[in-house]
Order: sequence, then structure tokens, then C-alpha cells
Amino acid sequence: MTATQYLLAYLDANWQTDITGRIQPVPKPSIEREHENTKRMLGTTDLLEVGGTDTDYAAGGFYYSEEDADSSVVIELRTKNRRDDDTGDRIDGYERLWGVRDENNDEERWGGLVGECRRLLLEIRRGSKEWDIVTAPEAVDTSDNVGQGNFRADIRVELTSIANPIDTST
Repeated sequence: MTATQYLLAYLDANWQTDITGRIQPVPKPSIEREHENTKRMLGTTDLLEVGGTDTDYAAGGFYYSEEDADSSVVIELRTKNRRDDDTGDRIDGYERLWGVRDENNDEERWGGLVGECRRLLLEIRRGSKEWDIVTAPEAVDTSDNVGQGNFRADIRVELTSIANPIDTST
């Protein structure tokens, strides 16, 4: 299983719309591999795209039977301002991406798409499946690159596998 496949399955299976301390629910976005239909899809749903996998294998010596692997994956979270079909109310894309603040100007617990993504990644920081270490140090706001009313954040995730046995048997 590649790092991209793993993250797609993990995020899809473990997404929580509502948790304790969250002010607004975070509906599950469309979780996809990177593709070209982003603009069309954003009209009706938020989008979480996983892609850009690079895997580096540690150089082994003569007769080595294990190898280390470092995979780098980018999670792109995308949303936009739109109107609720039922009520006609404006839905703020920036708040859905980053979460809201309460009446004391405190941030909500794991708010927005970014908060829920980071919560899930921190749950597996000590490893899961074949990955020994999972790190996602920060989310970067790249909204200034996508146009007015559109919002985007990128999370670069590093998945590390240490001393994986090499099985070349047939």
C-alpha cells in the first residue's frame, strides 16, 4: 500500500463530524486523489485531495535485508464561499477551512477541515500499519493562490518506515 492509498483510506474511515469542544460541526469533505475536476466539485462540496507522493529508500549495503523508506504526501484542503441550498444563507469558506472563534475570541478545539485533519494525523504520529512515524508539522494557508472566495490549505505529511524487511521470495 502506498502512502497516498493509506492516507486516503485512513482519513475517509476516521473522519469525525462533531467532537467535544468543537463549536461548528465539520462535515466530511469529498476525499479524493489529486485530479482535475476540483473547480467543478467545489460548487457543491468541500474537497480534500491527497497526492504528490515521493518515496525515498535508504541505500543499503552489500547483503542488506532491511531498508528504510520516507514518503512525503501533500494533503490539499479546498473550500469556497457558497449559499446553502435549503436556507439561502451564506456559508463562509474560510471558517469551514480554519474553524471559528467563540465569544471570547478563543479558537475552537480541532475546528475546521484543517483542525480535523491535524487531529487525525496526530492520532497516528507514533505509527500505524507499515509506517513507524507520521509527522505533519504545519498547515500552510495558500488561499492567495486560488482566487477570491476560494480557500486552500496544504498539509505536508511525512511517513517514515524504519528497517522494513525485504522479502524477494516468489
